[in-house]
Amino acid sequence: ATSYKLVLTSTVTGEAGAFTIANTLTGGLGVTFGDADQDGVSGDSAADNAVVATDAAILLNNVAVTSSSNAFEDVMPGVTLTVSRKDPDKTIAIDIAPDSSALARKVDAFISAYNNVIKFVDAQRASAASGDAGSLGRDPLLRQLRTAVRNELVGAHGSSAVTHLAEVGIEFTSTGTIQLNQAVFNDAVANHGDDVRALFAGPDGVFPAVTTLLESYSTSSGLISGMKDRLTRQVAAMDDQITTMQSRLALQKAALQREFTEADAAMSRLKNQSGSLANLGSGLGSL
Repeated sequence: ATSYKLVLTSTVTGEAGAFTIANTLTGGLGVTFGDADQDGVSGDSAADNAVVATDAAILLNNVAVTSSSNAFEDVMPGVTLTVSRKDPDKTIAIDIAPDSSALARKVDAFISAYNNVIKFVDAQRASAASGDAGSLGRDPLLRQLRTAVRNELVGAHGSSAVTHLAEVGIEFTSTGTIQLNQAVFNDAVANHGDDVRALFAGPDGVFPAVTTLLESYSTSSGLISGMKDRLTRQVAAMDDQITTMQSRLALQKAALQREFTEADAAMSRLKNQSGSLANLGSGLGSL
């Protein structure tokens, strides 16, 4: 007869992933699980398990550290250590250097988004200059937004050793867009990493300041919403003016029509009177 084995494996690593099974099956030759101590519970002793659930353990600077997986994420701020095999007799030296690539990607995304806005504003201005009545290029709010965002980018933020974007390699071009000087950026991150992060994302950083600025324009009570409400009121006022003008024109038209009717009647009476005078003249001539 063929012999089969059923293996149960936890989906969670480490000691927290350990589990036990209560053997309540009776009768026949059903499934049985290892129970070395014969206590009716499988998995509660090392002899019951093919692999015992344990945490990974390392000695870091003579400090014992454990983790439920092979990744140690909390041993040092901003550092994750991943171990691949155990060797208690071997000491491994680790050199840690700042990695600016993740921050650089976020900065590049911000630069790209800002440059897209500038290109849109410039395109709208060019369209307005060519006579496009539907363009936003002449709208003062658009120019105000561009100036406000630029002022945030060139201004000082925070009080650390790095307070301006130019100090971390973000430079303005002659067209008003911005670009990243990678060498300056890498040097700033290497020598003032915490200050650079505070400049971008700290409570007084550039990103929060720009976010707050944009919210002042885009929220339901912001400047853009206020402009839309103002334009809506202006359109409604113009509609009222048109309606009033149409009513006045209708009254003027009715008045002119009455005057025309009266004038036409007067002309008819005058014509009749002229005919009568002519007849009278003819009668007098025959006497």
